[in-house]
Amino acid sequence: MKKFLAVFGFNLAFLIILLIALEIWVGADYRKRFPDVDRPIQVLYPPNPINGFEDPGFSCEIPPDEFRILCLGASTSKWANYPAFIAWAFQGLPWMQEKKLKVKAYSTGFEAHTSLDSYYKYKYLYEGYDFDLIVVYHGINELRANNCPPEMFQDDYSHFSYYSILNRVVRLMDIPVLNRSFLAFKVVLKWGEFIRKRIEKLNPQSFVPTHEPLQGWLEYGKDVRSADVFRGNLENILELAKERSQLVLLMTFAYVIPEGYSQESFKAGALGYGCEMDIGVPVELYGRSENVRKGLEIHNGVMLDMAEEYECYFVDQAELMDENLDYFIDVCHFSREGITHFAVNIARYFLGREIR
Repeated sequence: MKKFLAVFGFNLAFLIILLIALEIWVGADYRKRFPDVDRPIQVLYPPNPINGFEDPGFSCEIPPDEFRILCLGASTSKWANYPAFIAWAFQGLPWMQEKKLKVKAYSTGFEAHTSLDSYYKYKYLYEGYDFDLIVVYHGINELRANNCPPEMFQDDYSHFSYYSILNRVVRLMDIPVLNRSFLAFKVVLKWGEFIRKRIEKLNPQSFVPTHEPLQGWLEYGKDVRSADVFRGNLENILELAKERSQLVLLMTFAYVIPEGYSQESFKAGALGYGCEMDIGVPVELYGRSENVRKGLEIHNGVMLDMAEEYECYFVDQAELMDENLDYFIDVCHFSREGITHFAVNIARYFLGREIR
């Protein structure tokens, strides 16, 4: 028995030492490739110039002379220097001037991300960080999830290969012992990628395409199944904000699809958008134009419902931007004039609403 315990103890000690060595090695490899990363989740959502984690002055507590905003969104919250315009608009508020507060705005914005990404980022990346205001602006990227057969749709968007892997990793983040382990992160990530490849090998159409939807599936986009998922993600964000005692501004999603829209006329720059640019994207990236319009109206209704239910701040950007072509470079991304107007709409709302 003593011999058995000795062998068992030796093997256990060896295994622990091996795991520690692997953890150090894997962690060092990730930190070499991602110098500013100190947590596994940041490999998926790495530090960048707008999300705060490359700012040496970005600390958990808000400095007394600072007013801090976190913008949760996607590419619209990244393009056109969105955080800078939000900060500029707030900086001009009389009560901000009176209190001599310097406004800092950060954004989680990234192409194609949805409200689910924003919930994950807010929950895991910004745990322990305080903000005066959380600004939520989402609506269009979720619509891509509807372009698939009904039986394929998943409530956690795992019918996208990206989310099928991400959701596995996120479940790891809820395990206190493992959520800081780069080794555990790598094992889950590689396992998720292995499963994805196996599934795709068996059936190439197992997932919704990452980029443009399949032509044969566009008809399914008329059923806005994403609305309930969108509502759930917003509820999760709002509940987390309540738990953290942070105020939230919800906004409807502004867009414009001109009469007579076609992909050909868009590519030809013949629709009258304020600035015809190569970076603009056609509506078809999200689905058929009539389905996109329908879906955005439904999602905007969800946003309004959430604002009323949680009694949070609310700006109807869809109405205020008024489908003005001068404000857009495509269906949803802003021109310089558009982002200026968008930011001013928010500032006007807070003219008589002092937060601090």
